[in-house]
Amino acid sequence: MSIVSVDGVPVRTITNVGAQGPAGAPGDNSTLTHVVRNSTGTLIPAGVLVETTGGTGPVARVAVANPAVSTGVAGWTLEAIANNATGLVLTSGTATGLNTNAFSGGDPIWLGPSGTLVNTLPTSGFVIRVGKVAAVHPSVGSVIMALPSFPELAEGMQYDPTASGLAATNVQDALDELEARPRLAGAE
Repeated sequence: MSIVSVDGVPVRTITNVGAQGPAGAPGDNSTLTHVVRNSTGTLIPAGVLVETTGGTGPVARVAVANPAVSTGVAGWTLEAIANNATGLVLTSGTATGLNTNAFSGGDPIWLGPSGTLVNTLPTSGFVIRVGKVAAVHPSVGSVIMALPSFPELAEGMQYDPTASGLAATNVQDALDELEARPRLAGAE
């Protein structure tokens, strides 16, 4: 495991979670996590999707994601995060120890109400696909998380530039504006 820190504050861990596979194309055997801060005034439970709400130094502040208003997902909470405390979120890799019995293997997974995972395409709000079911089980199921950088809108929904903090008035201009912004070192 390697820990990346900024001014002594750990902000990212990369953990090798698998052994070398059979001969052939290499696979991704790593999980990427980030340290985040909860300043919502309430506990954020383990096992929910969260969005960023700002930052405190090198640590992002998060809140439970909601498809009605969330324009992105920052990660999946790996632990409960008390108010005014830090915790880990999974930003890439496999979320394990889940109840995936309601799903089928290979189902696409989207952000649902209150940061939950749903396998039906949302019909309102922002459509944010977050991964795919890898294993079905009532307690040790798993989902491969692949968080998007920009959500889609459900059919019939209109882009609301006031909710994004961007000057753009349509989705393409918003994408162009985001692409033009400077990126953090190491961010892809």
